[in-house]
Amino acid sequence: MPASGEDLMIELQFRIETDLDGLLLPYYIDVSIYNDITNKELLRHIDQDDVSIYTIKKMIEDTP
Repeated sequence: MPASGEDLMIELQFRIETDLDGLLLPYYIDVSIYNDITNKELLRHIDQDDVSIYTIKKMIEDTP
């Protein structure tokens, strides 16, 4: 299952998109926040066939 994007801020999404665009790749890479996608068919496709190239692991700090 792809990362849900709960902690992926829009600023980070734009930074990733900008960095990828700067690579001048001959491909289009769609960077989306999973929880913001409303198209049910797209969500089903992602859940079945996704290829994750970037994920964020949530870091939990122990605070007193």
